[in-house]
Amino acid sequence: MVCEMAESAREREGDESGGSDEYEYVTLTSAEVLEKLEEAWQNERFAPELLEHKTEVVDCVLEQIKEMEENLSHVGRGDFVAGIHRLELDRVQYVLRSYLRTRLEKIERHVLHVLEQEADGSSSSRLSPEELVFAKE
Repeated sequence: MVCEMAESAREREGDESGGSDEYEYVTLTSAEVLEKLEEAWQNERFAPELLEHKTEVVDCVLEQIKEMEENLSHVGRGDFVAGIHRLELDRVQYVLRSYLRTRLEKIERHVLHVLEQEADGSSSSRLSPEELVFAKE
């Protein structure tokens, strides 16, 4: 499965400082999407503050999970290869859940600061729409 997502020129080059913010759509394989999710997960876990939400990566991974579950539902339970694919599916789901759980824990811990930043609107929103609803509750 492939997924399309917008990527800035500086993201491709690994440059996080200033620069051009021109975006182009890039087609990524399942392995590349998983790599981006794992990178976002590790960055979020080790960063002291809430990072920008990787909406496109999460959406692509959710699509892939849905497709994998659908494919596995058509395969017999005793199939050895299907068992390996189920383990991979479990691993991907674990990484995604851990990424989202880490973000929610940071939001809970710093809810006043996060909502204050969102209200200022001075910087781009770091929260997904769902996380903003969670923070306001």
